[in-house]
Amino acid sequence: MIASVIIAITAVRIARVAFYELLDGSVAELSQQVKESASRVEGVQLVEKVHARKSGQTYHVDMHVHVAPEMSVQEGHALSGKVKAVVKNTHARVRQVLIHIEPGTNKTGKTEAGSVEPKLK
Repeated sequence: MIASVIIAITAVRIARVAFYELLDGSVAELSQQVKESASRVEGVQLVEKVHARKSGQTYHVDMHVHVAPEMSVQEGHALSGKVKAVVKNTHARVRQVLIHIEPGTNKTGKTEAGSVEPKLK
């Protein structure tokens, strides 16, 4: 009877870890480490919404990176490539990095370079 209780408890512990990974659970410690690495890249104003998910023996990371709002799409794309390279080189088990570029703040504190109000008809 005692042996079956021990086996059941062990099975639940093992299954919990497996289900967490299968249900796309985020790894908080790695997410924080990736956030710190990405934040050190020149041109990055803020890193948020970082999610690291296990996929086999490696991890997939998603994050939002805030950049200067006047930055061109080409410059933002180049910066995201630098952030990806830093994250992959710093964290060997990270295989894939998906970065969403967000407009940060400029010197005046505004979040957009040139806001245009849409005209409603």
